[in-house]
Amino acid sequence: ILIYWQSLSKCVSNDGYIFVDFWHRPAWESDPPVKRVTKKTSQELVVTRVSTPIANRVLGTVDIDIEVNFKGQNGSEEKYMEIHKLRAFTLLEIELASQPFGLEIVKSGTWLDERNKLEPESWYGYVVLRKSQFEDN
Repeated sequence: ILIYWQSLSKCVSNDGYIFVDFWHRPAWESDPPVKRVTKKTSQELVVTRVSTPIANRVLGTVDIDIEVNFKGQNGSEEKYMEIHKLRAFTLLEIELASQPFGLEIVKSGTWLDERNKLEPESWYGYVVLRKSQFEDN
């Protein structure tokens, strides 16, 4: 995880800004990811997406197994599978992980709420980080 913050720091000039969106861990803890099945249909195609999360509460991570099935009206079928690896963060974790690389949180909020205030039940958070005068090693 520290490599992530180091890479961000190297990609921005001193006094530059970085926008990072993230899963907010307090919401993730109280309302964890669940299996979801989504089905969409058109005249030519039926697409079914199954997302199955495997959570690690100790690390705050989740692997989401995603299977997408495409079924054509002509009988053709295709399957696509992937794994999304995600990590939920608290603001404190972001602050502590980013500080050693000269990054400071200057604003935080949630991008799915009109109030734009990051609450414990807010799933989707963001931070704006500013890079201070910092020597990249």
